[in-house]
Amino acid sequence: MLISMGILMLAGLAGAALAQKARLPRILGMILAGIAVGPVGLNLLGADLLALSPDLRRLALLILLLHAGLAVDLRGAAAVARPILLIATLPPLAEVLAALLLAPPLLGLDASGALVLGCVLAAISPAVIVP
Repeated sequence: MLISMGILMLAGLAGAALAQKARLPRILGMILAGIAVGPVGLNLLGADLLALSPDLRRLALLILLLHAGLAVDLRGAAAVARPILLIATLPPLAEVLAALLLAPPLLGLDASGALVLGCVLAAISPAVIVP
């Protein structure tokens, strides 16, 4: 597993350097390098590392969310609290209401199914993710 992680790290660093030289985002080079050495590409990674993949993804997401949360300036956020609150709540509520009204006649769902559909759509909406 250590060899697989080493291959992945070195390929990611090399991909990031190449992307930077091409004036592209470094993360793009890392992603392409990961695809190249993964099971879709050259298949250089061991099965034990691939088995840990879901846990590693969750850990990476946790680190990103913690980093974003710790980087927030609370004084600056307090100054724009009202617009942030409106941007983060009104579009999802509108999506839930639209799904609640349109899903039963268009998709044949009952009210509870339409409400669940609206909540799922609102949760993955760019209106929620971007703010």
